[in-house]
Amino acid sequence: MAACQRDEPADPVAQTPVAVSPAVEEAPAAPVAAAEDIEDGDEGEFDPESIPVSTAPLGDFPYLKLPTGYSMLDRKTKSFDFAEFPFWTDDGYQWVEGKLQTGTFRADKGKQFSELEVVRNIEALVTSIGGVKVGGGKVSGVGDEEEKRVSKLMSMYQGALCYPSIDQFQSFVIRRSDRLVWVHLCVRNNRGGLAIAETTPLEITASLLPAAEMKQQLDDEGKVSVQVNFAVDKAEILPGSEPQIAQIVALLKQDPALELSVNGHTDNTGDAGHNLALSKARARAVVDAIVGQGIDGSRLLSEGFGQARPIADNDTEAGRASNRRVELVKRN
Repeated sequence: MAACQRDEPADPVAQTPVAVSPAVEEAPAAPVAAAEDIEDGDEGEFDPESIPVSTAPLGDFPYLKLPTGYSMLDRKTKSFDFAEFPFWTDDGYQWVEGKLQTGTFRADKGKQFSELEVVRNIEALVTSIGGVKVGGGKVSGVGDEEEKRVSKLMSMYQGALCYPSIDQFQSFVIRRSDRLVWVHLCVRNNRGGLAIAETTPLEITASLLPAAEMKQQLDDEGKVSVQVNFAVDKAEILPGSEPQIAQIVALLKQDPALELSVNGHTDNTGDAGHNLALSKARARAVVDAIVGQGIDGSRLLSEGFGQARPIADNDTEAGRASNRRVELVKRN
């Protein structure tokens, strides 16, 4: 990860790390506090507002670098402009959305992996920039559904989660005036996992496709992709997609003879069977929303194809976003 220094920009996560001293003189250290030492907000809930704001220089995301002698594995390092990651606090998981970098690391050739050395270095570095430890030990008391949700992400994030109920871990938060920086560290035997997230808001780049443009594409190509956003790993249509649903309804009202198949598609993240079921449920949810606004259900079919019909490269975040889509296909 990238070093935290006053004058030097941070290095990319996959570069060979430099030594991290237990204390960083240039960055004034804020007193370290464990989660139980922070003033509580609502009882039983993690309260980020209780963490002091850090003004220490950070450099560039992802801000932290491993100690000398340890390196991230290039093939297991992933970066996302916008993603979700579960950070464990002593009150439970906090599902953080924003910029994310994850990966697995090991000791360099000829060096013995020391769990204590890694933990103490990262603790010292995070503390020196005003970070606070908010969780540690092993994950316990998690419900079955959330455990399944976390397990699904483990395959996506290439080991950064390690094994929550088995491995020792540390969770930290660095509170800035405009965002939170979350750090997840886990170690076991001869390897470790690291995830760093920054709570940056999602930049909305999708635009509304009016009924007239949908009709033109249907006439020209027989199908059109529309942007319908869903809750993560669910078939729940988010409120921001209601205007697009309204335009589909308008299209069908303007052409009473038009019949459509609503097809759901996903990227290749996670289990293929799960993705297939999810795509079918999402397509059905879109049909239900349209019918709920007065369109005869006999004019609509719903189908899901999961990850089987990509239109872009699944190796990039932009490509995966393109593959997560709803298509309207002309039936007549």
